[in-house]
Amino acid sequence: MVPFIASVLIGLAFKDRTAYYRTLLAICGGLILSYIVYALFQTAVHRPDNLAQTGVINRLVWLVYSHDQPFNCFPSLHVLTSYLMLRGARVFGRTIRWAVTAMSIVIIASTLLVKQHVLADVVGGILAGELLYRSAGIAISYLRRHRNRLPLKGGERHVSAE
Repeated sequence: MVPFIASVLIGLAFKDRTAYYRTLLAICGGLILSYIVYALFQTAVHRPDNLAQTGVINRLVWLVYSHDQPFNCFPSLHVLTSYLMLRGARVFGRTIRWAVTAMSIVIIASTLLVKQHVLADVVGGILAGELLYRSAGIAISYLRRHRNRLPLKGGERHVSAE
């Protein structure tokens, strides 16, 4: 998950700075929002107790269970960040955009299939991601419009080179 997010963000930083800042601001807002919800409303997902540790798939699922505890599930941060990568990737060409979309869908589906989350956690992650992505776009456009109005030291005004 981390290499996926890092590679998309690095790609965005080189391709389109506005999309990069918008996506990064939305991720930060998503983390803050999620941690507030986690502090106020603890949620948990009950996982199967009798998971055999035989076979490759079962061992991988057991590995996920041993490293990711089944609490603080709503909204899903896996879904929220994957959705934000999908939204930010719209600035890329078709091949990269489709690769990011496919990876995001796989990550979102895996949260349900590995029983890390329930459908409400996924819906909450997507809705929070969309709300935060749009809010970040509004905030960035507001800051761009008002950047020239900010005084510098000595009462000078910032003059943009654009």
